[in-house]
Amino acid sequence: MVGSGLFDCRLRSRPSRVRRHAENARRMDGLDVKHRPKAMEASTVIVSLLSSVCVVGATEAIKHLKDSRTYQRGRKKERFEAAQALFAERMASFEKSIRQTLRLEDYSALYNELPLLNARFGLTSPRNIIDQSEHVGDLLEQWSSEYRQGAPKRVGETGTAIISSHDGPHQEKAKELYPKLMEASSKLYHLMQEHLKAIEA
Repeated sequence: MVGSGLFDCRLRSRPSRVRRHAENARRMDGLDVKHRPKAMEASTVIVSLLSSVCVVGATEAIKHLKDSRTYQRGRKKERFEAAQALFAERMASFEKSIRQTLRLEDYSALYNELPLLNARFGLTSPRNIIDQSEHVGDLLEQWSSEYRQGAPKRVGETGTAIISSHDGPHQEKAKELYPKLMEASSKLYHLMQEHLKAIEA
């Protein structure tokens, strides 16, 4: 009976130890459960902050890229319009010179405009266009000189003109130079077009 009592005591003592371990485990779990929301909350805050930083950074990068592209487009448009206006002015000056020559008109008004135009053209135009423009100018000067010398000479305000035998060679030279002048002007025009297309590209 004594042995049975001891055995019974031992049997009874084991569940108490098991219960203590279980209670300790529950307490530990309870502590973990108490601290778990705070840890999860801290992690959520960190993730949110990182996400916000990434979103703000990406937004700023996209905005900067858009602003840069807008600025580049604006600058390209300004360059194109400035070059186009200057080229048109240069070609118009040549056309005006040809018309005044054919009408035997005075060049004084055109001469007053050319210095500023030549300066602007020389400062902003590419070298190949400047060279071709100078070539057109040289041909225009030669042609206009020959044309005027070969033209009939007016007699005062009478409306009549005298044709001289000396006019013939100048007229022939003017006829020879005119196609060359037109060809050079056409080449200049195409060079200007190519430059404008390069600015737009």
